[in-house]
Amino acid sequence: MTAEALAGVLESIAFAIRSLPAGVQAAPAIAHVIPAQASVPAPVPPAPIQAPPAPAPSAPEPEPAPAVEPEPEPDADPDDLDDDLDEEPEQPAATDRAPASDSMAAWLKTFRSIIGERGYSAQTLKNRGTCINFIAHQLGKRPLRAIKPHEIATVLKLCSPHKAGRVLMELRDVYVEAIANGEAETNPAAHVKKPSAPGLRKRLTLETWQAMLTKAKTSNQQWLPLMLLLGLHTGQRRADLAKMRFDDVVDGHLRVTDCHVGMLAWHKEGGADWDVSIAERTLTGCFSHMVEAAPRAASCVIAQLGDFLHSDGLQPVTPTSGHVLDQDGRFSKIVQAAIRVLRSIVTTALTRHRRVFVLMAEGNHDLASSVWLRCMFKALYENEPRVTVIESELPYYVHQHGSTMIGFHHGHMKRNDDLPLLFAAQFPRVWGSTVKRYAHTGHRHHHEEKEHSGMTVIQHPTLAARDAYAARGGWLAERQATAMTFHERFGLVARNTVTPEMLEPA
Repeated sequence: MTAEALAGVLESIAFAIRSLPAGVQAAPAIAHVIPAQASVPAPVPPAPIQAPPAPAPSAPEPEPAPAVEPEPEPDADPDDLDDDLDEEPEQPAATDRAPASDSMAAWLKTFRSIIGERGYSAQTLKNRGTCINFIAHQLGKRPLRAIKPHEIATVLKLCSPHKAGRVLMELRDVYVEAIANGEAETNPAAHVKKPSAPGLRKRLTLETWQAMLTKAKTSNQQWLPLMLLLGLHTGQRRADLAKMRFDDVVDGHLRVTDCHVGMLAWHKEGGADWDVSIAERTLTGCFSHMVEAAPRAASCVIAQLGDFLHSDGLQPVTPTSGHVLDQDGRFSKIVQAAIRVLRSIVTTALTRHRRVFVLMAEGNHDLASSVWLRCMFKALYENEPRVTVIESELPYYVHQHGSTMIGFHHGHMKRNDDLPLLFAAQFPRVWGSTVKRYAHTGHRHHHEEKEHSGMTVIQHPTLAARDAYAARGGWLAERQATAMTFHERFGLVARNTVTPEMLEPA
C-alpha cells in the first residue's frame, strides 16, 4: 500500500467518525503493521459516504475534537517499525537477592538479614531490632535515597538522648550497607551530630536502696538481694558486679575495682611481707579509716604523690635507671589492682565529701603510668560533676583552697628546700592570692617537715614495706599515712595518722 492510498483511507475513517450521531461511541482503532514480505492486494478506493441528515435542534451535537493520526515518513521502512514494536525491554542482571524498593521500610527488611549473618548474640539482635523498628515507624514510608540529615535530626528528638545515640548508630550502619549494596549513594546519618545527654545524675539514697532491698527479698531471684549488698559494700557499677567471680575473694577480702603497687617484699629481709593483695588491703583499709576519722569537710583532695605503681611496664625495672625491681606477678595484674584501689578510694571519699579532687602525680617509678592514670580517671568521672582530676604536664601541681595554697611534687626532680621558690615562680597568681602555703612531697619514704620563708614543706612516709633494695641499703622509716585538714583561711588545722598495724585484729 502506497503512502497516498493509506492517507486516503485514514481521511475516510476520520470523516466517518465525525459524521456519527451524538452518543455513539467509536471503537478504538487498531493499527496492524504488515511485514513487507507479505503480499498486499491493491487498494480499492472507498465508496463515497453520504452525510446523515442534521439532528433535531433539541439535541445539538457537540463538535468532537478531530483525531490526529501521525503519518509515517514517506521513506520509512516497515521493517524499522516492526523492530521498534517487537523489541523486548532489557532485563536486569541476575543478583543474589531481589532489588530493594525505594522505601526505607523495604531496605530495612534486607538490612535485618544482613546483620543476622554477622554472628551477633540473640540479645544484641533483639536490642538492634528495637532501634530498627523505631526507624521503620518514623521513616519507613520515606524513599531511602531522599532522606535528609535534618529529617534524621528531627526523629532523634523524639526519644531520650541515650536511645537517640543508639538509633543514630543504627542509621549510620543502615546506610553503610545500603551504599555497599548500591541502594544509596550518600549517608545522611553521617552528617548528624550525636545528641548529648544532660549531666543530670541522681544519687541513690539509703532509703531508696533499703526499699530496693526489701523488694528484692521477695523476688524469686535469690542472687538479687546479694547483688545489692555487694554493690553497697564495693561501690561498683552493675556491669562490674556482674563480672565478679568467687576467685576475686583473696584472704577473706574482696578485691574490688582499683588497686596497687606490685612490689614484692619478704619479711625476713625487710621486716614485713608486701605483695599485691597485702597492698590492696592496706591502702583501702587505711584510707577508709582516715576518711571516717577526719573532721567533716566540704571537699577532699586525694593526693597520690607518685610511685603508685612499683614498675612502669612489662619489664620489672625502673624507667630511667633500669634497676631491677622485686615485682609481684604480671604487670597487667598490677594495673588491675591499682585501678581497683584508686576507684575504691574515690568512691569512699564521695560518701563523705561534696567535692573530690584527684591527683595522680608523676613519680620516678611510674613516669608513663601516671599519664594514663590521669587520663583514665578524667574519662572515668567525666560525667560526675563532683569529681575533678588535677591536670598538669609538669610534675608540679597546685590546689587553691580559699587563701590556702596546697602544692604537690613527688620529690624526684627537686629537693625540698627548692620547692618554695619553684612554686612561687611556677604558680605566681596562686602564690600571690594566698597567705597559707604548703607543699607535699614523698620519694624518700620517711617523714620530714620544715617551715621555709612563705611555705611549709611536708615530706610524707610510705605505707609499703621495705623491699630488698631498701633493706640492704639500711633505710628505715615508720610506715604511716596522714590525712590533713586545711581551713580556707587558717591553713592546716588537723591531722589524722594511720599505720598498717591498726588494721590488724586485736
